[in-house]
Amino acid sequence: MPADIALALQPANPQQLTDLYGHFPRYDRLRIRSVNASPYGPTLTLRIDLPEFPAEPPEEWAAAECDTLQCHFQFQAVENLALSRWEPPAEARFNAWSVSRLATEVRVMGTGIALSFQTHPQFLIRHISACRAAADEPEHHHLSRLDTKLHGTSEPATTTETFYAR
Repeated sequence: MPADIALALQPANPQQLTDLYGHFPRYDRLRIRSVNASPYGPTLTLRIDLPEFPAEPPEEWAAAECDTLQCHFQFQAVENLALSRWEPPAEARFNAWSVSRLATEVRVMGTGIALSFQTHPQFLIRHISACRAAADEPEHHHLSRLDTKLHGTSEPATTTETFYAR
């Protein structure tokens, strides 16, 4: 039965988001920007917008008038993947519940998406950036210096393996 998502699905590396927000932000409702299944193994990466922006963002983000924090949630050991609706960007609700000590059932349902899968109870947070949601082609201000060096202020195409597969 669906339960509190924070009990069934935990970030393995929460520190960067905790540092930005002062706490770990809610992730039960998100905007899904892309869904990427790895061709090399059982990995699923969701590029998402978090529902709230940090109250005290980095100076660069404030100067650029950013209002949306975007990042990747990467799930490992994914099984029973089913994507029956995909019309991005999709407003979605995450539900998760433990099936065993090493498996969590996840349902991502909402306007434009119907996704379900089983995964390890911990997920990785990767490629944090900020942008202005209302911009036609938003500039992304990456938290990682490496992402900034490799991608500038763009959001890499979903076929960019160094951004989506690692």
